[in-house]
Amino acid sequence: MLSVDFKVADKTLLEEALKSLKLKYRIDGNRIIIFTPAGNIVIVDGKAQLSEAAQPYLNQIKRAFSIKAIERVAKKYKFTTTTKPGNQYVLRRY
Repeated sequence: MLSVDFKVADKTLLEEALKSLKLKYRIDGNRIIIFTPAGNIVIVDGKAQLSEAAQPYLNQIKRAFSIKAIERVAKKYKFTTTTKPGNQYVLRRY
């Protein structure tokens, strides 16, 4: 069993990220349980607890969460986003 830091300031963003990955989840108070084919990921108090097999799914979740955060900021400040190779984004304001 692994324990990894994963602080979620905005649960709505995390929910959007999970929906974009088509992962099922359940929120129980301050606990978020994410159901993956490799096992469950439980996020409590800024820590994600998971099996080693679920590590790639946590990486995907973190990446999707970051993308959703970038999209939200871009929309708020009226930037356009362009995706670049290598998991990079360019924000432009016109």
